[in-house]
Amino acid sequence: MSDVEVSVLLPSLRADAAARVIGELARTNPAADYEVIVVSPFEIDGHNVVHVNEPERRGVIHAVNQAYAAAAAEHVVVWSDDALPQHDCLRRIVDFVKSHDAPFVASFSRRGGNGKRAEQWSVYGKLYAGWLCTSRRTIAAAGGLFAPDYKNYWADPDFSLRVWTLGGTVEVCPTAWIIVEQIDDTVKAENLNTSFGADTDAFFERWHATWGHGSRTIWTDINKPIPHSLEGHLRAALRRVPYLQKTFGKKAVV
Repeated sequence: MSDVEVSVLLPSLRADAAARVIGELARTNPAADYEVIVVSPFEIDGHNVVHVNEPERRGVIHAVNQAYAAAAAEHVVVWSDDALPQHDCLRRIVDFVKSHDAPFVASFSRRGGNGKRAEQWSVYGKLYAGWLCTSRRTIAAAGGLFAPDYKNYWADPDFSLRVWTLGGTVEVCPTAWIIVEQIDDTVKAENLNTSFGADTDAFFERWHATWGHGSRTIWTDINKPIPHSLEGHLRAALRRVPYLQKTFGKKAVV
């Protein structure tokens, strides 16, 4: 294992988007000691990039686990090709994880399109981290990073619930920021069509008996926003009014 401080796990089927992330990491985090493990079917290079070739498309979860297998650092960050890093976010989130006892998972703070803090999300009342940072010690205690039961969805709340079940915690790092610009394209559409339903069923089969407490096995019933502003609280309340749900939206599937 090398002495690099953090490994960024980046699965991608979009060459331009992956190259943009790699460039933005170099621009916004020049002082960070990191590597980027890119799992993709295309050749890619850039600052501190380690490429893992994946000629056959096997899903985001498999790709993240492949990246983790190739990672060198004690701390890892799970990234996506639609997430843009902000100033010094890698160092800040790693320092945040180091300041807590394992098992512990940190979530980046997310800015919305208006520049304000975006909502975080919970399942069964427990915060989960989509774009996360954690240690190998936590991953080992939780039985591994992302469970192979899933192909493209719900592995992040599953991992967070495993940490909560161990008596660990999931928290938002207040100083490590990212911006997520979701990409609506054929990659996203194919993932939804081929695996969303099966992945959702797998999540409920694993967790609903333990955490459901009588709630229905419907994703939007147990996946709830945790607002960080007055506007966020208002939008969360309006989502519960059926005829306003379309206007104010539910969480977009990523």
